[in-house]
Amino acid sequence: NGRVLLRPGKICLDKVKPLETQVAGHGTGAKISHRGMLIHEDGYVFKPAQAPPKGTREIQFYERISSSNHPVDKMLYSLVPKFFGTETISRDGISSSQYLILEDLTKGMVSPCVMDVKIGAKTYGPDATRAKMQQEDAKYLGTKKPLGYSVLGIINRSGKNGALKRFDKTFGMELETSSVSKIIQVFFNTDVEEPKIVKQLIAQFTAELGRIKTFFESQTRYHIYASSLLLVYDHSIFGSRENVTSVDNNSDTPVGGCQSAPNGVKMPRNAQNGVVVPRESQNGDRVSHIVENTTQNGTQMSHSAHSAAELSHRDEDSARPHHEHVRLKIIDFAHVFPGQETRDENFLFGLNNLHQLFSSFT
Repeated sequence: NGRVLLRPGKICLDKVKPLETQVAGHGTGAKISHRGMLIHEDGYVFKPAQAPPKGTREIQFYERISSSNHPVDKMLYSLVPKFFGTETISRDGISSSQYLILEDLTKGMVSPCVMDVKIGAKTYGPDATRAKMQQEDAKYLGTKKPLGYSVLGIINRSGKNGALKRFDKTFGMELETSSVSKIIQVFFNTDVEEPKIVKQLIAQFTAELGRIKTFFESQTRYHIYASSLLLVYDHSIFGSRENVTSVDNNSDTPVGGCQSAPNGVKMPRNAQNGVVVPRESQNGDRVSHIVENTTQNGTQMSHSAHSAAELSHRDEDSARPHHEHVRLKIIDFAHVFPGQETRDENFLFGLNNLHQLFSSFT
């Protein structure tokens, strides 16, 4: 029937490992802590629930959209990682923490490359204090307010062995409005990778961004603040004879009146440093999902009394399998508020500009 049940007896503790390669958020960089993300080899990611009200709000949001028959909720659930309930994890019998159990978006990939992009010129909800507003507004000055998005981190790979390279939040904070082409160059490692395959990957992400954009152009049920888009592709495609589907693999003709950059990736003629300047401009941290093979000792799990263990897969989402090499989902929902029958212009503003950036390289 498509349901995935999570019970204490079904989760093997030796299959749960720390998630050391998070792109951004708590547990990364100099803030590495013992209460970070965890990965289960069967395809689950364990995300620590934040303290109330943020953690409670996120859990309730996932529970609502994963069980609702409302058409907006059903469509939105197809755009986020699948939710399998919550679990309480106790370490050495001393302390315990609640985790959300989510789909691992890198499952099945040989060498996942990941980018976390927070969406919105405003990255705090209507309940934010003035201090929080000022703190958030002071971040990512080159892209957040001018373009409505912030690059929190990137992991790319290169070479036959897929050697990993990390770009932390410093990369995103140093971006200028006129230099956002670096996002494409770094995420796809365009200086060294095959231009034709890079173009295919960009086209697939552009299509996925367009799908999310279409949804937000009409939905008025939610306003979503400080959420991210998690973009994932498998670097092994560069060593494969397979093509990325839904892309014209036989055409090397520039699209949309573009000219070739030195590395062979198409650049729009009207762009400055590969950037399409937006027609308009407008006047929180996060966690993401990557796989790392390390070990963890002394971890115990117990089923939470608040678990949503019997939440089902969406039939329509199951009918739309992940692309083999490209995946894109919305993540992090600690700041979701009622839309009150108005469009989420803040989210849509950043989404439009990110879609425009990717489109300029196709």
